Amino acid sequence: MSSNVPASNAHADAARMLLEKAGGDVTVVQKLSDDMAVPDDVIGFHAQQAIEKSIKAVLTWHGIVYRRTHDLLEIAGICQDSGIEIPLNIEKLALLNPFAVEFRYGFAEEIEETLERRDARLIAEEGLAWANEIVTDGLKE
Repeated sequence: MSSNVPASNAHADAARMLLEKAGGDVTVVQKLSDDMAVPDDVIGFHAQQAIEKSIKAVLTWHGIVYRRTHDLLEIAGICQDSGIEIPLNIEKLALLNPFAVEFRYGFAEEIEETLERRDARLIAEEGLAWANEIVTDGLKE
């Protein structure tokens, strides 16, 4: 997208709220990812949520409509289709997809791969930093 100006004040407010919530998820991942007493699904869930909310904040900022979904690949694809470059590793997004709400509340099958906690923390931090940069720079314009 060529402009980093929010679609409207309401979009800006909603984007900031999503980023605040994403920041909380990142904090949980940062504080708990080294504690092996905390299950992988808790770390994976909060990492997935941080990225989901960060991407949705960027989409909201630009006034881009998306359906209600927790699929990181789908919402990352909407960014790309809308001309928004997303600097996150798509393969790592795919690894976090199973940790979405459906898994967290027992609606999905067990995850077969072990969560790489360091990778989950880094991508959650990168996603939040990317989204914050878009929204913060947009507020300055």
